[in-house]
Parts: sequence; C-alpha cells; structure tokens
Amino acid sequence: MKTGVQVEFGPGQWWIEYDLAGQALAISNAMPDGKPASSVTLEVVDLDAALAAVKAASVPIAFDVMEFPPCRMFAVKDPDGNQIGLHQRKARA
Repeated sequence: MKTGVQVEFGPGQWWIEYDLAGQALAISNAMPDGKPASSVTLEVVDLDAALAAVKAASVPIAFDVMEFPPCRMFAVKDPDGNQIGLHQRKARA
C-alpha cells in the first residue's frame, strides 16, 4: 500500500488517498461544507452508474457530484448517518 495523494485543504483538514492494488481508498476530515468530520471514500469504475444505483435504492445522498482536477465524487449516508464517499478518477492526460 502506498500513499497516492495527500492534500491539505486548510489547517488540520486533510485528504489522504492510498493506492491498494490499483484501486483508491481515501480518508479525509475535510468536508465540502467546511465543518469538521471524518469519512472514507472508495473508488468506483463508473460514478454515474453508482449514483443511479444509490438513487434507485433510496440511499440518502450527503452531497451530489462534485468535480475536482483528479476525480469526480459524491457521498451517501449509511443507516447510522456516517458519510461514505464514492469517487472515480479522471483519465490522465
């Protein structure tokens, strides 16, 4: 396992992404609304298909698709209210 990406958004707010056998696993305490929190983010092959599946299953969405230079992502809430992010890396130029 190696660290793929480390981004500090502000004092004490981090996004750390690990490469696990070619797949990404990220942990973060930086949320889009700026409030301190923690979450885990998993890589998916097709973000649009994942979004359609969670909407079809009536899974609560924490935040809708957001665009970032390396990826697109959205997050859902599990039954306990924890946030789980799903992201898809963009093709590298």
